[in-house]
Amino acid sequence: MSAALHVLLAVVGYQFYRWKTLPEPVQVFSVQLIDAEPGPVVEPTPPPPAPEPEPEPEPEPPKPEPPPPPPKPEPKPEPKPEPKPEPKPEPPKPKPEPKPKPEPKPEPKSKKPPKLEPSTPKEPVVPLKPTSPPAAIEGPVAIVGDVPNELAQWVGLFQRAVYREWMLPGGIPLDDPQYVPEVYITVSRDGRILDGPMVSKKTPSNDFDNSCVNAILNATIPPFSDAAKVSEVTLVVRFQPLARAASGP
Repeated sequence: MSAALHVLLAVVGYQFYRWKTLPEPVQVFSVQLIDAEPGPVVEPTPPPPAPEPEPEPEPEPPKPEPPPPPPKPEPKPEPKPEPKPEPKPEPPKPKPEPKPKPEPKPEPKSKKPPKLEPSTPKEPVVPLKPTSPPAAIEGPVAIVGDVPNELAQWVGLFQRAVYREWMLPGGIPLDDPQYVPEVYITVSRDGRILDGPMVSKKTPSNDFDNSCVNAILNATIPPFSDAAKVSEVTLVVRFQPLARAASGP
């Protein structure tokens, strides 16, 4: 019985399988086309007008050609320089004649102090009487010669005025008799220098001689006293360095 059951199940299963695998029937539909109502006719958009062609620019007139440059003038031929005349030979220069050697001039003699003589005396001149021997008025600035009594006081003032201005240069030997210069001078009544000062006895040192001359020029010479009767006087002044150094400033 079980075997028959199995056969039955197999037949049923086979039929079911065939039923499942059969194709489905095709459905056919009948369709009738109906014309649609005509709609509004749409006119086609006209194409845009073609753009007008731009006018072609007129061609510019051709520029006038520049005139040709004028022809260059032909250079004038340079004149040939005239030949210079050959220089004439210079005549030989005459040889200079030898000049004669100048003769040596004699050395000027030292001036001697002039004598005491007034040039234009306004008052009568009284003869001078010596009151002391020569070189009696000693000192660093000594007076050589005769001095009248009426000028004795004035001579002392003159000596002091010159002494204050005398600066003794350095390096002068004090005890050498060659270094004792003498200077002469002529003084008027009012103290003005009429002649000189001039060195009548020189030393080996020009600086020393000049210091004596400058001492007289820089001194303040006083006028004569009212008692003096002469209008001028000439003195020989002796400068003694040893006495000057011993006297101090």
